[in-house]
Amino acid sequence: MLLPIAILVACFLWGFAEATVFFLVPDLVIGIAAILIPAFWARSAYEALLGAVGGGALAYWLGEHREAGYLRFVTRLPGHPPAFVEKIRDGFRSRGAAALLVGGFAGRPFKVYALEAGASRRNAYRFLALGALARGARFFLTAYLASRAALLLEDHRIAAVSFFVLALVASLLYLSAIERRYRRRRGNADRL
Repeated sequence: MLLPIAILVACFLWGFAEATVFFLVPDLVIGIAAILIPAFWARSAYEALLGAVGGGALAYWLGEHREAGYLRFVTRLPGHPPAFVEKIRDGFRSRGAAALLVGGFAGRPFKVYALEAGASRRNAYRFLALGALARGARFFLTAYLASRAALLLEDHRIAAVSFFVLALVASLLYLSAIERRYRRRRGNADRL
């Protein structure tokens, strides 16, 4: 009984953390949760979504009241170089809700949208509702597909969890490579 509760708490905390200070999407823990306990697929997505909306509210507040400091923090996270963050913010400024909805499926950091929404004083309730729609659709799709895969591969759940762990490691390596590449470019630009 403790394992399901621990998994759901992990989904909530990961959703909250990614929306504020963390750099890996909650889809990884949602997928693992849905593979380990397929019957909890919707609940794991729901918990991650609650965390993401709560974290988005905090990031919105930070954007509204502490924009410069929070922006500095966000651009120091792995996979969040300043040019990438500015590209997302510019897209959100020009395309609004459409950029937020597309960004939800593209895996773009919710914290950046929340930062921009707060900094530009957009309606917080509308932003959080659209953010919940965008993130929720992806989280529920991820959880559903992972749970169906777990049921199809019932005897191979260890392999499925291993796949998700490898995806996590690959994501970390990818983000690290992006970060190093950006830092090198920035270093070369500073020398000119």
